Amino acid sequence: MRSWVLFFGLIISLEFIVHASASIMQLYLLDVGRFPEARCNDGSPSGFYYLPGSGPGANTWIVHQQGGGWCYDEKSCKERVGALTSSRSWPKTRTLPTGLLNASLPSLAAAHKVYVAYCTSDAYIGNASENAFGFQFRGRAVVEAVFATLMHIEDSPPNTNTNINTFTASSNH
Repeated sequence: MRSWVLFFGLIISLEFIVHASASIMQLYLLDVGRFPEARCNDGSPSGFYYLPGSGPGANTWIVHQQGGGWCYDEKSCKERVGALTSSRSWPKTRTLPTGLLNASLPSLAAAHKVYVAYCTSDAYIGNASENAFGFQFRGRAVVEAVFATLMHIEDSPPNTNTNINTFTASSNH
């Protein structure tokens, strides 16, 4: 009886390890040589987390933009210092966030998953040509660079049949 319990415990443990490693997203910092304006508020390169799709999900993509509000004057911008203004402290990997990126429907579970990390404080629409209070606001350039990079990412399928099927965003404020 003990050997069966140990055997089933081992299977459950292995299944958890396989599932856990399958839900780890890798950080891709944007190439500032190719996309010089795709930067966070502090000038560090912006980026995204990516988990390749497989099988029936190979042509399905879910892209989610992290929320985080914005700043509107020097005081509110200086109060945001940290992960919402810089990529310098972003971990190299992260687990799938809750919500659509972690969907269990087979067609969505196998999809390519992209989590665009937020560090521009401008709701992804800024395109400032000058720094304001020492901050850059380049959200628009970040979004354009993310999509251009996704079309050439090595784990993705050929871009002739690639479609962004789901594009989502959230806000914390």
